[in-house]
Amino acid sequence: MNLKGNNMRKKVYFSEIVFTNEYYIDGVNILDDRNIEYLGNIDIDLKVNLSFSKIHNAKLVKIKDLNIDIVIAKVKDFKIICYLKSNIFLKVANHPRNQESLYKNYNLLEEYVINKLKKLTDDNIVYSPDYKTRGFISYDHGLVSLKYQRLEIEDEEGFYFYEDVSSDDFWSWEDLPGISYFDTLENAKKEATLYLQNNITERYRFYEQPYNILWQYEITKFQTWVYMMKFGIIGPVIIILLSCILPLCGESNWNILWLSGGCSLFAIIVASIVVLTSYNQITYGVTDNGIIACKGIYRVCSYDNIKNIKLKKSMFNTNKGSIKFKLYKGSSINYNFDNIENPEEVYKIIEEQMNK
Repeated sequence: MNLKGNNMRKKVYFSEIVFTNEYYIDGVNILDDRNIEYLGNIDIDLKVNLSFSKIHNAKLVKIKDLNIDIVIAKVKDFKIICYLKSNIFLKVANHPRNQESLYKNYNLLEEYVINKLKKLTDDNIVYSPDYKTRGFISYDHGLVSLKYQRLEIEDEEGFYFYEDVSSDDFWSWEDLPGISYFDTLENAKKEATLYLQNNITERYRFYEQPYNILWQYEITKFQTWVYMMKFGIIGPVIIILLSCILPLCGESNWNILWLSGGCSLFAIIVASIVVLTSYNQITYGVTDNGIIACKGIYRVCSYDNIKNIKLKKSMFNTNKGSIKFKLYKGSSINYNFDNIENPEEVYKIIEEQMNK
């Protein structure tokens, strides 16, 4: 049955691009013929300025359990899911199983991407065991540079149409802070392999077990800036104070204060820019299995790898402080909880879990 009428194309509301063989809406796999009822074919218009905006012979189906009509259109090497009415978005979003379906679809998409990555070969790339992080090696002014990147997938939360979209380019790699330099390609590969094995493999094992979050704390970029600038202004203030001593002792005129003040202000501005551009939002967590520290890279550490912990109170705020970890394996500094509130309570939680 063809539902076209008078050569008109039906305006539809785009929902998602699908690259996998499964896709869930409110708990139902709509790409399984057992879950849908075929209603006919329809010509549609996505109302986007692209060559595939107008689609001929899309499939109109009804999701049996949900009583929702949707359009499934085949374009290039992917499918497009559309709704006939805009209010269907709200109905789907309010369904009790909507969140569950979002997680399923993302996991399917992630698995699809990882399977593609496993087929690629590049001597200048080292992947983590889960393929979600990689070390990218390149040459920079005669040196071998190494930077780490995190896999970013354009799912339904961040996807946008573009002309050349295909199943090979809907993901990207986001640079993580910091670049390391080496004298040879072999040394860079060795470092990348060791780092990715130590940090990612443990995370992978960690999530194979169920866990309960006992404490969690987030530090925004602005809070990090305030924390770091407390120390950054100490040097400029000292320079300005010393500049005041020289005129008072008759060794110079007060113009030196303008010079030192200008240089100090410039140093503070540069330090502010460096802090704001170099630091991401930081997240710390304590679970019944271990600790979590996300400072650009997501890291977890089980309690049996923690040798000891140390509490350090802040000199500026008695309600804040840091918890330092010493590990048996791995870099301890990557897991330190810096500038957190109520550090004594967090220290007790960790200590109790370590003693179990």
